[in-house]
Amino acid sequence: MVNITALPTEVFLDIFERLNHSSLSQTKTVCKLFQEIVPRIPSRSHTLRIDEPGHSGWKFVRNLLSNPRAASQFTDLYVEWERRDGDNPDTWTHRWEWTEDELRRINELEKQITDPPLTRERSKPSREVSILKHCFH
Repeated sequence: MVNITALPTEVFLDIFERLNHSSLSQTKTVCKLFQEIVPRIPSRSHTLRIDEPGHSGWKFVRNLLSNPRAASQFTDLYVEWERRDGDNPDTWTHRWEWTEDELRRINELEKQITDPPLTRERSKPSREVSILKHCFH
């Protein structure tokens, strides 16, 4: 009789990619081989932390810009707003700058998903833009 661990790693990867997060966590505890394979499964959920001092949200976008195929793996995206304390500099957002290449990629993506692009002037702002302008002024 053949041992299950004799199966090719690709078979395990295909099976494990179909498991939910909880089952995947339990799978790591089965044996050393599974413990080594499970971390190779791409994450399917992410929590985007807005206004987080370390810019985890922007770093996430930077990662997706360098590896756009990774975005197709996600099934769940959560958003959390980090609260700032004006009296506590540790809660303030650190300075962040996009590279020229990242800005170019962002603009290219924007053109693909918006019509007309959000950063271009419109002759008449949409109702949504007017509402947003009202909220922030």
